[in-house]
Amino acid sequence: MSDFTIKPLIRKGKPKQVLILGAGIAGLTAAYELDRVGHHVTVLEARRRSGGRIKTLREPFADGLYVESGAARIPNNHHWTLHYIKHFGLQISPFYPHERDFIHYCQGKAIRIEDEKKVTLAQYPLDFTPEEKAMTLKDIWQKVFSPLLMEIGDASLLDWPPEPLRKYDQMTVGEFLSSQGISPNVAKMFGFGHMDFSKDRVSTLEMLRLLAFGLKENQKVKIVGGFEQLPNAFAEHLKDKICYGAQVFRVLQEPFSVNVFYHQGGLEQKISSDYVICTIPFSVLRKMKIAPGLSKAKNRAIQEMSYMSASRVFFQVRKRYWLEQGFNGFGLADYPTELWHSTFDIPQQRGILVYYLKGESSRRITAMTESERINDAQKQLNSMLPGLTDYNEGGFSFCWDEDEYTQGAHSFLNPGEVTQLLPHSANPEGRIHFAGEHTSAWHGWIQGGIESGYRAAKEINDLTPISS
Repeated sequence: MSDFTIKPLIRKGKPKQVLILGAGIAGLTAAYELDRVGHHVTVLEARRRSGGRIKTLREPFADGLYVESGAARIPNNHHWTLHYIKHFGLQISPFYPHERDFIHYCQGKAIRIEDEKKVTLAQYPLDFTPEEKAMTLKDIWQKVFSPLLMEIGDASLLDWPPEPLRKYDQMTVGEFLSSQGISPNVAKMFGFGHMDFSKDRVSTLEMLRLLAFGLKENQKVKIVGGFEQLPNAFAEHLKDKICYGAQVFRVLQEPFSVNVFYHQGGLEQKISSDYVICTIPFSVLRKMKIAPGLSKAKNRAIQEMSYMSASRVFFQVRKRYWLEQGFNGFGLADYPTELWHSTFDIPQQRGILVYYLKGESSRRITAMTESERINDAQKQLNSMLPGLTDYNEGGFSFCWDEDEYTQGAHSFLNPGEVTQLLPHSANPEGRIHFAGEHTSAWHGWIQGGIESGYRAAKEINDLTPISS
């Protein structure tokens, strides 16, 4: 694990009263760090649990099996996340297995992949030039984006990118790929298994930033025993400082305090504090009343920031039949989808397969009924791993667009939003500070929530002490 360490906060003067909206990983981090140095913190959480989009599902599965409906993997260069995992004594293990083969499913053909890093385009049933056939999926990304990577600068900064790159925020990834003169079939492979860039309007700069981060990782890991252990560790420390079932509906700033109004147990409540840290996703915050009104730039960021649609369908199978075929249960398909056998390291016969959809393909399945989702996913996965219908014991879906407290999986920016919206996302507004992955550079990762939570805590801790 990394030697990265976080500099502890040092309180100056009297403790501050800080109210934190949301007990997701950003709010928990902020509350934990402020509480450790003696500030008085209260966390209001609308759900009856902590963790937000970290949600381990243990029901309705048998034999102690579990899956993640949200955060499920951690790149090994996400040092903020790994710091707290180590701090709380949690264990990690590889997200992907080392044994057996992956499966890639393209144009109705199942392709056995021993090492995903070495598979070339020649193995896929599409027309490529001789030069293209010798390239790997990583090669095509680097070939197209390498000129931009040379001048990328520090992609972790909110006011990124350098001036020469700003123009690429006006182009979707699909438009950028077309401008590079690559063949249509190579363009299809850019989102293979993950997204359809011909339909999903993703900013080229958003993808370039993710690519820059990804090039510095060499492994993804997971938390042994379930990701919920990380927020639970924070919550165990905070205990009764977290108020669950508290649905905030109004925030009122006064010259020397902030009043927050919320519903809890059928009653309207009010609480005041010196400062507020708001970690509520902008997709939800845009419907909340905040007075006086926020700045034009902040309000625009709240109202317009785009969110990724993501869905998963889980299948419990009575036998891991694919192991007999030499497959490890992980793969990619051109639907597009990812396939995970996330229970591969739990030693038993029964297992769970995860069908993971993002972007347009997620929105498509979200529009279906539950039975239609199960049937559609089973049909697709049975093509990838024939035998699912024979061993399937049942399935269910989870679509983040339907979650009333997130209304989307995570921020994922459209053209214009990296340069015009994101720089304003983290700026304080009076006594209200902001945190959450949407206010960081690491969209869609625990890393973004943790880093932003610590940053907001430090902002308030470092303010001039309130006079008595």
